[in-house]
Amino acid sequence: MRKQLGTLIAGICVCAAAGCSAGVRPYANGEPLVPGGDFTPGGPAAMAPPMAPPAATGEWAALDVMDEGIDATIAVPDGAIVHDATHGVRITAGSGFAIEITPVATDIAARKVAIEADSVRQLIGFRTASADTLVYETTSPEGGRSEFHAVTTIESGGKVYTCQDSQEQKFSYAEALTMVRACWSLTDRTAGDALK
Repeated sequence: MRKQLGTLIAGICVCAAAGCSAGVRPYANGEPLVPGGDFTPGGPAAMAPPMAPPAATGEWAALDVMDEGIDATIAVPDGAIVHDATHGVRITAGSGFAIEITPVATDIAARKVAIEADSVRQLIGFRTASADTLVYETTSPEGGRSEFHAVTTIESGGKVYTCQDSQEQKFSYAEALTMVRACWSLTDRTAGDALK
């Protein structure tokens, strides 16, 4: 009982701190959002680089990504493929990994408001809502199980990138975390930074 009450209080505090709107609950799939899970807000400084590889491959590799406005290295599942995208690149590895990288900053606060207002993919809750990263659960437009998505901004070498999952696919919570961890490893090569 004491643990349940503590979890409820933590959930209420997190919801208040994150600015939850009406109808957004501080729990998703019966689990507390943040804090208390395996994902904490704060972006790269609060979380180690990719540690848990996706089940499909089990290995990580450094991948050089070069496109207009992008000259970076990122840690991704071994065997990942780089595709051209409208405003950057798309990297895929199996069915549970698809990220898009663009060389522009995303206004995370504005994106949070848009996610809350989306009537097609209705928000169930945020797993995190920090200044640079959103991981959230939504209903599926086709029905069925809920889906998870993520978007984050990365600063490296004086440049800002946006990295997000492919909105065209459904992802599990674990897959969303894997993609965020990969995004956080993005390092601008022109600055000579080491992987975070």
